[in-house]
Amino acid sequence: MSSILKVDTIQDQDGNNIISEAANVITIGASGDTITVPAGATLSGDLNADNLTSGTVPDARITGAYTGITNLTIDTNTGDANNPFVSFDNNDGNIGQVRMSSSGDFGFRANTGGTGNMFFQTGGGSERMRITSTGLVGIGTASPGAKLEIQTSTDWGNIINSTNSGTQYLKQFEYNGSSIGKIRGDNSSIAIESGSNLILQTANTERARLNSTGLGIGTSSPAAKLQVTTASSGIAPHVSADEIAIENSANAGISILSGNSNEGAIYFGDNGDNDIGRIRYSHSSNSMDFLVNASIRATINSAGNVGIGGVPATVNQRLFIEGNNSALIMAEIKNIGGPSALQITANNGTDARVVFGDLADNGRGRIIYSNSDESMQFAVNNLSEKMRIDSSGRLLVGKTAIGDDTVGVEIRGDGLGQFTRSGNKVLMLNRKSSDGAIQEFRKDNTKVGTISCDASQNLTIQGKASSDFSILFGTNKLNPKNYAGTGAKDNAVDLGDNDDRWKDLYLGGGAFLGGTGAANKLEDYEEGTFTPTLNTSTGASLPLNSGIDVMSYTKIGRVVHIQGLIRLASLTNPSGAFFQIIGLPFTTASSSSITQYGGRGGGAIYYDDVGTGKSVLPFTFSEGQTRFNVYKDASTLAVNDDFQIALTYFTN
Repeated sequence: MSSILKVDTIQDQDGNNIISEAANVITIGASGDTITVPAGATLSGDLNADNLTSGTVPDARITGAYTGITNLTIDTNTGDANNPFVSFDNNDGNIGQVRMSSSGDFGFRANTGGTGNMFFQTGGGSERMRITSTGLVGIGTASPGAKLEIQTSTDWGNIINSTNSGTQYLKQFEYNGSSIGKIRGDNSSIAIESGSNLILQTANTERARLNSTGLGIGTSSPAAKLQVTTASSGIAPHVSADEIAIENSANAGISILSGNSNEGAIYFGDNGDNDIGRIRYSHSSNSMDFLVNASIRATINSAGNVGIGGVPATVNQRLFIEGNNSALIMAEIKNIGGPSALQITANNGTDARVVFGDLADNGRGRIIYSNSDESMQFAVNNLSEKMRIDSSGRLLVGKTAIGDDTVGVEIRGDGLGQFTRSGNKVLMLNRKSSDGAIQEFRKDNTKVGTISCDASQNLTIQGKASSDFSILFGTNKLNPKNYAGTGAKDNAVDLGDNDDRWKDLYLGGGAFLGGTGAANKLEDYEEGTFTPTLNTSTGASLPLNSGIDVMSYTKIGRVVHIQGLIRLASLTNPSGAFFQIIGLPFTTASSSSITQYGGRGGGAIYYDDVGTGKSVLPFTFSEGQTRFNVYKDASTLAVNDDFQIALTYFTN
């Protein structure tokens, strides 16, 4: 028979209740006491205590509201020795556990029946995180729709915050145990790392891809640092411009949008200047300018006028070019290997023109295409026309219309060149520095002759072949020469022939006939008339009939031939053994030039006597005189007597 001790209260020496019972509730210890269960002792059943700080409690259940428990250690070698746990229930079954596995893992398990959720609360019972029965994690939401869903009630704040120094990997993605990407950050930046490609999708469609080459939008294989592709153009970016590429099989473009009074621009720079080049559009003035070498070099204004080196001043200046160097090539149109063209188109019925000027006058020169007569006109010296090409292709210089008598140069479309000038030289050809041809003449592209010059400034005209002779124009001479004027052609060239004769020869000097000596020189030829007078040997005048008192002469060298008919007009008792005819055109020769006296001349004088008939009269020439003597008794003469004279005499 067992012994039973029944007490309501057990006190220590100080009178403090150690164990007390009231209303079926046993209280062990008082406030501040320590209850110790010795090793090897067993504490079983429901444990209802205000403080439990140490010892072993196998399979214990703690109920009620408990405060002041700072440490609770579960360490058991009985029961589920490999999986110690603390279970929670609501008198309807196990709804959760705090467990440790045999491998040392520690965790929480909710709703061992498989239908409950695990939630985490802070701040007076506010739920902060939930793990659903299906394994979805929600932060800031009680009904997550993904493996991890984070919600916040505001549009700011940190979702993930890491405060460690150095590089931190916020997220790592793996496939089959190998890392394929990371989200990492350091003290100043955050980075997304990918093994090969970083792909961005919307609506299950790839929208952008970042690979080792660059970022592609609309393409999975970018060929530039940034490539935006609408449709493949079929060509890769140029190697010198592969930083940004805009690709489309149709139209492609870049939009730069700014405010109504602001600017849109593309800037170019280097390591010394971040604004060394620029393309800029001003919305306030609706103009575009181009900056090169830190200065504006070209402008397109709101009217569409283009200014290079300056700004167009008027709406009529469709293209304005300004330079500050007189030697500057203001504009050049060049196409290597093909034609180049500058086209100026005017309205129907109007002229097209190019105008040249200077700072003082903007209309100094002009090129005009005239629509009215289809001509091209060139004006200089304050817009005075100097040259024209008419509709027939004729070139006019110094004149505006075709005309043989109009001063100027005329080159016609059929090859005719006409030079007309009222004074001075009409045409000048100048060969400089060397001897040779000045002008070459051709027929069917075969040379037929040339005009040349030599070192002595002689001019030579020559035929086409080496056998042809040349004519050399030298100082006070005109000489026949061999071809090209290289040698003499002495006594071998005729001037005319039996079929082709020269008509007149005018000489200021003499002509050597048959030889080169003085005796071969013919230096004078002259024709003319003279009026003689008649005197008797006694000095009485014998008047001649007016109209029949003129004689003619011909002088060839020293020989003078006179001829004519003279008639006596009246007589007044003439007397004398002879009479004289005075007034010869040239003086008769002296005795020193004629070896035989009286050999100064010869001829015949026919005397027609009115009463007795005709006879021949003797005569003599006086030496060194302009008369000759006719031996006829003057007293036998009668009115209307005729003298038919044909004489030849020599002069000195």
